[in-house]
Amino acid sequence: MNYNPIEMINGIGQKYAQILRLCGVTSIKTLAESTPSILMQKINGSQYLYKMRVPSEASVAKWIKEAKRIQKETSA
Repeated sequence: MNYNPIEMINGIGQKYAQILRLCGVTSIKTLAESTPSILMQKINGSQYLYKMRVPSEASVAKWIKEAKRIQKETSA
């Protein structure tokens, strides 16, 4: 199994990766399996994100789309 860190996604740096990991997204695979609205609920409901800039739902949707593309390419 290939492990692809979520930082491979355009727009996800250390801080957003930290937010995603706190919400249970630890790989491209788990990001690709996410839905924007559910992931945003987790992000907005996280008690660990006090004073952190959270991504927009549009950004999250874009990340998920890119993760699905990468997941498809690496599993082919």
